Amino acid sequence: MAYETLTLGATETPKTELKTYTVTIPMGSLAIGVDNIHHDVFLSPRFVQGVRDYLFDLIRQSTNATYFSGIELRVAKPADGGGFRKLLTDVMQSSLTQAKFQKNIEIDLVFRVALLKFLVQEVSNQFSNLILEGKEWIRRRGEQFERSQQAHVIKSRLAELQSARRVVVRVVGQQVAQMVIDV
Repeated sequence: MAYETLTLGATETPKTELKTYTVTIPMGSLAIGVDNIHHDVFLSPRFVQGVRDYLFDLIRQSTNATYFSGIELRVAKPADGGGFRKLLTDVMQSSLTQAKFQKNIEIDLVFRVALLKFLVQEVSNQFSNLILEGKEWIRRRGEQFERSQQAHVIKSRLAELQSARRVVVRVVGQQVAQMVIDV
């Protein structure tokens, strides 16, 4: 593999040529799903709940110091990366085993796409659940507390967190993607 060095003068800008491309994932031998459009992928309820719990704890852990310092919404437990990695390994191993047994790599490909789609959706859902938990915590404390200075501070932190949504989702998404890559 050869690498070229690019030297630029002080006023020159690099010219990058961007090209569009499409990726085709062959799905000719898979049965179409119930709606006759999509291929169905089933994720076990144990896996789904484990992922939801892990992502919620991971998002809470990554936002706790910045946005919820001094406020304990509920008993926070550290995100169990080992347990999540084991769940991920088991489900990916199962998919690969099924694809090998049926001698059809398309099964593993469609599973991986579905897994990534599920993880992306769940990161966003669990972020929303964290915001909702903060609002519910304020509501449960009573109407008088809602008008207090502490409630206004918490509401402003929730608003800051909401505005930092993209950053938090990106950071958590990168951590989860790295785990998927490692597995």
